[in-house]
Amino acid sequence: MKTFTLFIFFMFYFSPGVMAQEGVIDKKFISVSTFLVATTMLDVESTFIALEKNPGGREINPVMRPLVESGRLAVYAVNGAVDVALIAWSYKLKKDVNKLWWIPPLIVGTTHATAGGLNLRFVF
Repeated sequence: MKTFTLFIFFMFYFSPGVMAQEGVIDKKFISVSTFLVATTMLDVESTFIALEKNPGGREINPVMRPLVESGRLAVYAVNGAVDVALIAWSYKLKKDVNKLWWIPPLIVGTTHATAGGLNLRFVF
């Protein structure tokens, strides 16, 4: 599933329409987008590892709970779609010269990093 998420992520980056816009995709854009995807994967994987190590545990987010109960595929599909939408929105903001383009993916990425960190309490 990680491969699928990375595939979607890189397909967005290297599509001809996106690459045609000079200056939009730079090191900062790639760094912020990579942070978003990496923290999403940290959150998802730490959730499943914590649940495997603690059979009595459960997902506390009521929105994600049914997806977690359905398995990794469902969680990666939804989170991957959200990440792609956030990256596309961030791209549009940056293309329109909005200096706040980095805030949406950074907020969501930080949320995933926090959730992943909290999950790690149950792993070790």
